[in-house]
Amino acid sequence: LGLLFARRLSRPIAQLAESTRAVSQGQYGASVEVTGAAEIADLSENFNVMSASIRDAFEKVQKAARENQELFISSIRALAAAIAD
Repeated sequence: LGLLFARRLSRPIAQLAESTRAVSQGQYGASVEVTGAAEIADLSENFNVMSASIRDAFEKVQKAARENQELFISSIRALAAAIAD
């Protein structure tokens, strides 16, 4: 009975640890199934919210980087055109 209880408690924790590993390796937005005791389920849900926030922030940074690159290229073209004239 104790072994069953321990497995029931450790499985969600192991899933959460696996998801945190995934996020640390750049898989932003990784989530974990919310199960188990109330505290573990709450921790899992908080992890999912955090992971989604990281993914959203990373996507915004990527978009800003692309926009900055386009502005830089446009500036270089404008300077080249001004020099050519």
